[in-house]
Amino acid sequence: PIVPHMYDISSSVQYFKILEQICELYAEEINVQRLNILLTKVDNSTETMNNIAVINGAYGELILSNRMGLTKELQKSASDQISIYEIDQPRGSRDTYNRAMMLLDGVNAEILLGVRQIWQQEILTRMEKNDPVLKG
Repeated sequence: PIVPHMYDISSSVQYFKILEQICELYAEEINVQRLNILLTKVDNSTETMNNIAVINGAYGELILSNRMGLTKELQKSASDQISIYEIDQPRGSRDTYNRAMMLLDGVNAEILLGVRQIWQQEILTRMEKNDPVLKG
């Protein structure tokens, strides 16, 4: 996750530099099949939108298309250390709750799709290699 604020972006740049060094050092042991970046705490401010443009320029295709926005309902559930999915009744407006659910559902669906694609690719790779596990 990257929060589109300059201090968080700087921290993420350092993290990815370290990650790149580790992957180069342990290339044989590390098999990264997919790496994506989730933008979190996204609001509609001009500064945030400008920072998102910077992040897109740097990481482009790694950025998930769904973003985790910032809503009061998400802030309340986070402060209570629970998921939005665990809330029985909205504690604010129904629209804010529905928007939070829509954001979270979109992010989770995109992540799940990525996981399924990796699994399918793994199955195809094993089938091509005639893996005895798949033969049963």
